[in-house]
Amino acid sequence: MEDASFAAGLKIRIADVGVALATADAALSAALEQHYAGFQAETAAPELRLRVEPAPSLRSRAPVPELEGQPWLDVKENGGGFRIRRLDFEGDVDLERGTGELRCWPRALAVDGFLRVCFSLLIIRRGGLLLHAASVVSGGRGHAFTGPSGAGKTTVCRLAGPRTILTDETTIVRPNGRGFRVHGNPFPGELGRFGPNAAFPLASVNLLVKDTEAGITALPPDEAVRALLANTFLHARGSELAAQALDNACAIAGAVAVRRLRFAPEPSFWEVIE
Repeated sequence: MEDASFAAGLKIRIADVGVALATADAALSAALEQHYAGFQAETAAPELRLRVEPAPSLRSRAPVPELEGQPWLDVKENGGGFRIRRLDFEGDVDLERGTGELRCWPRALAVDGFLRVCFSLLIIRRGGLLLHAASVVSGGRGHAFTGPSGAGKTTVCRLAGPRTILTDETTIVRPNGRGFRVHGNPFPGELGRFGPNAAFPLASVNLLVKDTEAGITALPPDEAVRALLANTFLHARGSELAAQALDNACAIAGAVAVRRLRFAPEPSFWEVIE
C-alpha cells in the first residue's frame, strides 16, 4: 500500500522515470510544484520515492576548507545505496529499492541538485548516460553538444534560432530499440530555461572546438568513447556503475555519430550539422 504522504505528494516524470516527492513543508512543496510544472505526471509505480525534510541550517554552514571556492559535492557508496552531500543538502538514495531521504536547504534548487545526482546514477543503470552537454532538436532529431566549461554549449543554444532547445547543460541519453534518444529535462544551466518534456532520436554527439570556420571530423571509436566518458556526470567512479558507464559509452559510440565540431559563434555552423 502506498504511503499516504507520497500519494498526496508531487509526482513527476523525467526521461520516462517516475519520481514521487513528499515533504511536509508547504512552502517547499509549492516551490517544487512550480519548478517541475512542465514535468508533472501521474504514475502508478514511481521508480524513485524521495522524502524531503527542510533543513535551513545547511545553507549557512561553512564550506569545507580544502574545497573552499569550489563547487563541493561528495558521493559515496553506502551499503546498497549512495550517500550524497553538498553544502545545501545531504541525503541517501537506494536505487534497488527506489527510495531516498533528503535533508536540504528549503529551496527547489537544492532538491534539483540532489535529483541530478540521482539521475546520473539511475540513467547508467538504464543503459544510458547523463552528459554535460547541450541538446538541440533539428528536423525531428536531437544533436548533443559537449565539452568543458567555456567550450560553447550555451553559445550553441543561443544560436539555435527556430530549433528546439532541450537543454543547455545536462543531456539525458537513453537507449531506445537499436538507437538512443535524448530527453528534455528540468535541470537548467546558464540560460535558466527548461526544454519540453519530450524525447527525440539522437543523431549526433559533437565535441565542441571554437574555430574561425565550421567543420566536422568523425572520431574513431576509442576516441569517441573517451570523449563521452570525459563529459559524463559520473559520480560513482569506484562502483560497478563505472564499468556499466563504459559499456553504455561503447554502445552509444557504436550507434550514434560522435564527432569533433569546429565552429565559429555564428548561426552558419548549423549548415554542417544539418
